[in-house]
Order: sequence, then structure tokens, then C-alpha cells
Amino acid sequence: MKTRASLHITLVATSHVAAESVRKAQVLIEKERPACVAVELDALRLQHLLKPQQDTRFVLSVDFLLLWLMKKLQQSIGGKLGVLPGAEMLAATEAAQAAHIPVFLIDQDIRRTAQRMQTIGWKEKTKLIVLLLRTGFSLSFLKLHKGKGVDLTKVPADELVAEAITYLKIQFPRLYGVLVGERDRIMAANLLSLGETYPNILAFVGAGHVKGMKKLLAGNARKKE
Repeated sequence: MKTRASLHITLVATSHVAAESVRKAQVLIEKERPACVAVELDALRLQHLLKPQQDTRFVLSVDFLLLWLMKKLQQSIGGKLGVLPGAEMLAATEAAQAAHIPVFLIDQDIRRTAQRMQTIGWKEKTKLIVLLLRTGFSLSFLKLHKGKGVDLTKVPADELVAEAITYLKIQFPRLYGVLVGERDRIMAANLLSLGETYPNILAFVGAGHVKGMKKLLAGNARKKE
């Protein structure tokens, strides 16, 4: 998408457990040859993608049950699909480095996100913990969507992403604000900052962030006109 005449930002929707996203990251970087690549990571998360054996230390440092449960659920799904969660971000990082293209981490520090999670009320926290525990770290919670043709090896369709985001907003509004809304604003601001130096940016972000970030980037472009 264009945010001003001299800046072009392409947001690439990914799924953190989809093999398709890994291949897509590698192919797009080789094809597009952007001025820089941005990924939905912070330094600590990149470190643990590079050295996943340090995972236990990461959990203890964050020390937050909700993030740990969500992380374990994602790892379980990724394990069943044979994909390390976040592999597409690592693939994009390594592909850019191999092509001598600058790579930037645009997400908020995971420790800050953990701190922000503490602002969520206990009623919402308890509701989320119960939901996560019910899944049993399996794919059983997705059975209801099978009729919609969900394929976890691919990036989910826009309609399914929109449905999931709407559900999150309604059922867990504060969680949505911390995990999606706030990080959308941070990542969009970081991209605009990069745009002061790099005119053509290829940014890889989770599918749930694309719509919100596009609105923020478009709004900024209108302000500059």
C-alpha cells in the first residue's frame, strides 16, 4: 500500500504455524527485492527462534500464565503441522540477510506486552484461561470450523481472520487491545519511521494485524496530503 508518493509499504499477511507462510516469505523477498524487510518480531523473540532450546528461560522471564498458555497452544498446533511457530518470520529474516537486504524488528518487546497483559481484568483473564485449558493444547477447538474449509497449512482467508478478530473484540476486548490494537499502532509507527530512510518496505505481520495496520498507515498518509 502507498502511504505517500515516495513511500511504498507492502504488508504481507502470515500465519505463524503455516508452511505456506515460510515459502511465501522466501519467494517474495527474492522477487520484490525491497529496500528493507520488516518482521513482526522483537529482539527476544528472534533470539528464541534462533535458539529454541532456551524456551524455558523465556517462560520464566515473562512469568505470565496467559502468554505461556497461548504460546504452548501455538507450539502444539505448530508441532502437529511440522512448523515451528514464527518460522515464517525467521525465514523472512534469513532470506533478507542472504540477499543483503536490511532487516528490522518492528514489534513491541514481549516483556512490555507481558506487562500490559497485567492491565486485563481478572474476569477476562479467567475466561481466557478456561478457554485455553479447554483446548487441551490440541486442534480440537478448530473442529467447529472444518465446514468452512480451514487449512492450517495456509494463511487463513480474510473472512476467517475478520471473524476471529470480531470474536476477540467482543469476548476479550481488553486482550484485543493489548495483543492487537496497541501492537498495530506500534508496528505501523515503526514502519513509518523506517519510511523516512527506506522508500520500499516489505513487512511480514500476522494476518490479524493487517487490517488495523492498513487503516493506521492510510490515515497517516491522508494527514500528510
